[in-house]
Amino acid sequence: MSYSQLTTDVASWLHRADITQANFSRFTAMAEARMARLLRVRQMEAPLVSTEIDADYEIALPADFVATKVLYSVGYERTPLTAQTLDYITSRGVVYGIPKNFAVTADAWRFDGTGSVAGTYYQALPSLETDGTTWLETLAPDLYLFSVLAEACMFVQDSERAALYSGRARELLQEVNANDQRDRFSGLLVSSKRL
Repeated sequence: MSYSQLTTDVASWLHRADITQANFSRFTAMAEARMARLLRVRQMEAPLVSTEIDADYEIALPADFVATKVLYSVGYERTPLTAQTLDYITSRGVVYGIPKNFAVTADAWRFDGTGSVAGTYYQALPSLETDGTTWLETLAPDLYLFSVLAEACMFVQDSERAALYSGRARELLQEVNANDQRDRFSGLLVSSKRL
């Protein structure tokens, strides 16, 4: 499903001629922002390559950052850093040596130590309008349709249909998240302890 196909589908479901292309652009962007907040799937994972903590004990968040999956000090990959509040990190002060904890501020990861950090973070969804096609619209075109329909119905103040489409979008989001979890662990063998 391309962006133009999505706008055509949404328009045909809405049966309204008064919604402009600019409206569709905004509905899609809002739907993608909502989906990015709720989805946590492997297609959203991006590496944070080894980066040195700066003099303010921070590393700037990537432009496409949504959430942290895991961070660790380089050389200590088996010991993930613990996510804490900024108040905790500030009250703790700087521990000399490698960090043990981190907090997320508006634009950076803040640490309680120094050195290099690497890990994995969740990145924002690519824009269907800009990119023309994305992994998510290929995986779940119905999720795109119902998410954009929910935004459009809220705009035209059709609360009944907005609730209906929003509920369907929520079900599909849960399904995509659940399928990702299932697929991540589908090949693992479960061992049982013998008595």
